[in-house]
Amino acid sequence: MSIVSPTVTITVHAVPAAQLTINLDKTEGYLGDTFNFSGVFMQNGTPVPGGTVTLYRNTAVAGSAVTDGAGNYVIPWVANVEGFLSFHTEAPQPPLPPLRSPTLGLGIGLEIPTLTEILVPAVVAVVLTAYSLS
Repeated sequence: MSIVSPTVTITVHAVPAAQLTINLDKTEGYLGDTFNFSGVFMQNGTPVPGGTVTLYRNTAVAGSAVTDGAGNYVIPWVANVEGFLSFHTEAPQPPLPPLRSPTLGLGIGLEIPTLTEILVPAVVAVVLTAYSLS
């Protein structure tokens, strides 16, 4: 004689992944301009109030903020270097490694010349060179 235990049904729910978003109020500017990085910090599908979010420019800390009751943060950054820069944010989630946002690129003080600005000096040089040869 064998004994059979009753069937047990177990439902496993997926835990929503932690999320750290990053947004930027503008994508280009000049030295001295202020850029506002913002986003939301969420864990288990709920906002994290009072969480610290740190902004990184390339690998250096560029600022930080504490999230509000809805998990939102805003970190202002004043451009103090020219070039094409990469930014991301991180938030601690012990005992796990810090949560990292996607990376944003930002151009500071970079001007792309127009076609006219590229062609006119070349034409002038050719005309002057041709004139000096005659």
